[in-house]
Amino acid sequence: MFGIAQSGVQGDKVHLSPAMMQPIFSDDVADALADLVLGPPINGVAEIAGPEPIRISDAVEKYLRQIGDRREIIVDNKTKYFGALLDDKTLMPGAGVRVGKTVYSEWVKTATPPPAR
Repeated sequence: MFGIAQSGVQGDKVHLSPAMMQPIFSDDVADALADLVLGPPINGVAEIAGPEPIRISDAVEKYLRQIGDRREIIVDNKTKYFGALLDDKTLMPGAGVRVGKTVYSEWVKTATPPPAR
């Protein structure tokens, strides 16, 4: 989340897209990959996602507040996400997605600031 926040920094504010996403916890990614590696070949694309949709702007704001960062969040549909304009479907999973079990509200409670450089 910190990288997403940093990508939107303009002065002392963080500009973010309100597009929807379904973030997945790294432990859930590892579990899904283990299942895929040990399971039969799928001969296709494996898509994984977290269990709940959330707006990028909301997810980043919750993360920043958890780590004590009080910068103002500016939500704007025209704000690019790593160079791309998004809509509510761009980052959402499709049919047949493997869903992790850790909800964002639980993950964000464990968030810590990145190490100082």
